[in-house]
Amino acid sequence: MKALEKIPHEKQPVEEDFFYVKTDRDKLVKLTFSEIKFIEGLKNYVSMQTKKDKLITLLTMKELLKNLPASKFIQVHKSFIINLDFFESLSGNRIKLIDDDVEIPIGNAFKNDFMVHLKKFTIG
Repeated sequence: MKALEKIPHEKQPVEEDFFYVKTDRDKLVKLTFSEIKFIEGLKNYVSMQTKKDKLITLLTMKELLKNLPASKFIQVHKSFIINLDFFESLSGNRIKLIDDDVEIPIGNAFKNDFMVHLKKFTIG
């Protein structure tokens, strides 16, 4: 027992499941990763479609993507990142999300990585 008391305990880094973004009109909004359905790039802005509404913030796709968990989010087009939890189906070059009428295009440059990801979970 005393040997265990002498071993230093390292704190494990806590991985948060949320982040804050500044939206138009300088409003600070807390977003959890699980509420974001997809993200659309609009030059130096991004539009984030959540379960409830759409938020626009002054960020680039590249900045945002490096701060999103790769296990949940994947870029499927130069202008779109999707939350994999909302993925429903892929037909041709169009992605359908659960409970959404919007179809997200999948770009040729991103399709291979997306298909590799899907194969991990494909049966048959």
